[in-house]
Amino acid sequence: MKVEHCGATAASDAILIATRGGPSNQPRSRVAMQRAILIGLILAVALGTAGAQRVTVQQLEKVLASSGQVKTTETKEIGDTDLLDQINREDSLAPRMSALELTERLTGVTRARLVAKYKLGPLTQSALELLADRSALLDPPATEIPALPPPDAETQKTMMRQTSTFVFQTLSHLPDFFALLTTTQFENGPVIVGGQMLTAEPRMHLVATSQREITFNEGREAFDSPRVGLGSRRPRGEGLESQGEFGAEAAIVFLDLEHGTRAFHHWEDGAEGPVAVFRYAVPAASSHYQVKYTCQGQQSFHGQPAYHGTLSINPATGVLVRFTVQAESRAGDPITKVASAIEYGAVVLGDRRYFCPVRSLAFTVEEADTCRDAHRRILDRPVAMLNRIVFSDYHRLGSEMVIVPGTQNSPNPDPDSADPKAPESPQNLPEHPPIPPSR
Repeated sequence: MKVEHCGATAASDAILIATRGGPSNQPRSRVAMQRAILIGLILAVALGTAGAQRVTVQQLEKVLASSGQVKTTETKEIGDTDLLDQINREDSLAPRMSALELTERLTGVTRARLVAKYKLGPLTQSALELLADRSALLDPPATEIPALPPPDAETQKTMMRQTSTFVFQTLSHLPDFFALLTTTQFENGPVIVGGQMLTAEPRMHLVATSQREITFNEGREAFDSPRVGLGSRRPRGEGLESQGEFGAEAAIVFLDLEHGTRAFHHWEDGAEGPVAVFRYAVPAASSHYQVKYTCQGQQSFHGQPAYHGTLSINPATGVLVRFTVQAESRAGDPITKVASAIEYGAVVLGDRRYFCPVRSLAFTVEEADTCRDAHRRILDRPVAMLNRIVFSDYHRLGSEMVIVPGTQNSPNPDPDSADPKAPESPQNLPEHPPIPPSR
């Protein structure tokens, strides 16, 4: 089975893929080790009560507070009693985290604060991060929204123009570089290890980890083969795979918004100050966002649905800090709840700072099986899938030295010289950038 949601641009596609099947080529001893580690992780994180408990971020913190805090000692040595207390606390907290469902977004700042304040162990931290990922499409708590007046119409128009420049010029003219992508895959399907079903009703649980290198050259993305990580239950090349984080998906949204709607919704706190959050919507008639379902190389479903989401913008520079996309599925679609969330952050390439993807999430739910039944047999229990991708280890390709025309022989080139492939400032506006309309 393969699932795609994509939109083509001149540079690349925004794509999400899910595949299943295929033998494992790992040594038997390593598979056995992975199986033991995975079973421990599943039992600690995946299992829980039958129904998820919906809680706010404040109620989540009360759950953490009720578990007590690990005692701090002035010595570096940890006694047997303290270690046992930590293990027992982990065994209790991690399953509780997996049995919760947030009604508000758990932001990275708040999650870091909770980890530090309650001295959470590694299993609980993993469960908390997954809980935060699942809340990525929600708004943060009202208490975390700055009480600032909305920007006026002219300011909003300027912001959107600047962000359009960032998407169509800055992201598409990044210098050539390579980076590391670390993918962690989760789903809530039955847990089967070594041909044995551990549980048919688990929570969202880890199924695979992998790393691969991406090369960005002349505005195009190229990937090497993924290296499957320890604990993965899927052979190499299986599972969800997303592309388009380096501008293609954002470009689709901004092109479609010429015939869509958008409106300012609220402010959020960002790493460099307040961030303006807009909500937008694109009707099916104007959508170029494609959703495909492919099994064993044969496409069995193709849709171009309406979609909506959010745009989080730095009001001073127009940098797109974060954006989300949620496709609007129809009854009978073999896949539903196709969505993504992409975050951008400052990255140093050579001697300059650029804004590149730092983290992305991809979501989908498989409702029907077309691999075994051409008539889309509805699954007794839909399978939700989630991908987390972390972008790291950015390195610029080629020479780091900037050559100034007319001064090639100078041993100390001007460090302030302009890089023709990357606008120095994302707020430099093109002559006629597309401006998404307001309501």
